[in-house]
Amino acid sequence: MTLPVVIGKYQKNITVERLKQTYTLLQQAVLASQAQYGDIINWDVSVGIDKDSENPTMGVEYAKAFADKYFIPHLKLAHPPVLAQLKTLGYPNYKVKSGAIYMGYTVNKYIAELPNGVTLFFDYNGNSSLNTYTLPIIFVDINGKQEPNIVGRDFFLFQFELTSSKKLSLIGSSWKRDRLKELCLDKAADGNGFGSIYCGTLIFVDGWQIKDDYPW
Repeated sequence: MTLPVVIGKYQKNITVERLKQTYTLLQQAVLASQAQYGDIINWDVSVGIDKDSENPTMGVEYAKAFADKYFIPHLKLAHPPVLAQLKTLGYPNYKVKSGAIYMGYTVNKYIAELPNGVTLFFDYNGNSSLNTYTLPIIFVDINGKQEPNIVGRDFFLFQFELTSSKKLSLIGSSWKRDRLKELCLDKAADGNGFGSIYCGTLIFVDGWQIKDDYPW
């Protein structure tokens, strides 16, 4: 094999290993919290609706309270988590393969760094302009501030499903492979590349491996 092929294979193996490790750690945290607070379907994730608020960090503050109760106590961290703009801690803009910005470094997230170099960004899914929020989400950067900082390469998304189970999973985990691949390739999205946020789920569905047709 040529050197680029060897390097690419190594990078893919590391990506899968880190993503799977993070999945396991988060699921273990869920189990630990369920032992303390009961089944996840009964967890308090309600945040209410405050359309009169002018607080732009409201969603992430809800996420901080949620993470501090259910996740942080059960995760080994490099240091205490911080609610801050990404850029204040040296994190970059996160982009898709086209170069479009998916998550800018001026946004506020509740940031937790793991000893293995993985970073977790806690937030709430919803519409910040309307101050309406639904369920927590967790963005994962498998190698922290290191490049490439590209969605579907080293940046992935976990969410709590909008069902009665509230199960934590990679986004779109209930969809079939053809649909996930279509989204990962961005053929079913609006052309901005944001469909690649589903690429992590394609890795999961493929049995924790990056197959040859994965849009690396």
